[in-house]
Amino acid sequence: FCDYIRQRKPDIIGHFDIITKYEEVTPSRFLSNPQYHKMAEEFLLEAIKAGCVFEVNTGAMSRGYRTSCYPAVNLLHILKKENARIILSSDCHNTQALDAYFAETKDILRDVGFTHTYTLTDNGFVPIAL
Repeated sequence: FCDYIRQRKPDIIGHFDIITKYEEVTPSRFLSNPQYHKMAEEFLLEAIKAGCVFEVNTGAMSRGYRTSCYPAVNLLHILKKENARIILSSDCHNTQALDAYFAETKDILRDVGFTHTYTLTDNGFVPIAL
């Protein structure tokens, strides 16, 4: 994963910790695992160094799998500490869910310390106040 990031330098990292999507509806294998957290932080820091924008995804919330977005809050704290850029996405597959759980997720982001997200325009990524 880290080699891929260094070589490709993707603009956006989406679904960073999607492996935790079902952690609230099945026994936790990852969010309660210190080894997972260490590895996730290592990969996260590498992607931050590459200048990637991180998707904060509400799709699992709108589908009833989670009560919070992913990446998980502990990873959001790392993103904030490292001044990483984030973009908010519902990962929706229909117009009814286009902004599903954005208000709740913006509250989480504010609690972590974020003051804005980014949106992609013709002029590149532009900050949008929370």
